[in-house]
Amino acid sequence: MIYTPAEYAEAFTFGGKKVSAMTIKRRCRNKQLPKNHKAYKKSGGWMIEIQNISDNILANYDINLTLKK
Repeated sequence: MIYTPAEYAEAFTFGGKKVSAMTIKRRCRNKQLPKNHKAYKKSGGWMIEIQNISDNILANYDINLTLKK
């Protein structure tokens, strides 16, 4: 999926907080996005591509959920 910085700012949070599109642009420039989020500068604007995690990768993990008391 591909986002502009404004769309990305609406869709994702950092540390549980929403950030502005300008902050997203700064994070793109400084390479501070998550590992599977790739930022590209195309024709003067930033585009952020999010690569999906395949089911094969998730199959290698064993997830156990525990209830908080």
